[in-house]
Amino acid sequence: MLKALGFQSSNIARLFVGEAVLVTSVGALIGIGGALLIFNSIDLSLYIPNFQSFVPTAQTLLVAFFVSILVGLLSVSYSAYRISGMTIAEAMRSTE
Repeated sequence: MLKALGFQSSNIARLFVGEAVLVTSVGALIGIGGALLIFNSIDLSLYIPNFQSFVPTAQTLLVAFFVSILVGLLSVSYSAYRISGMTIAEAMRSTE
């Protein structure tokens, strides 16, 4: 549809990548926030014998955030490449 409206292939690819980065960033922040909430609110060593408590450091959380974004970029890269190379007629016939 965007090709029919006159968008260039590079702009369409950027839209796909931007959406992937936005969705993975929000998902990573929700996941990290949920993990911090669980780790700080529940002491699992009370329920599981010999369980060592794990408190994530800021470096661990940053790595988790960037790995999440990397996974999102890798998952959308093929789709963005394939979609940006389609002609208008192919894109209009496509139901994906």
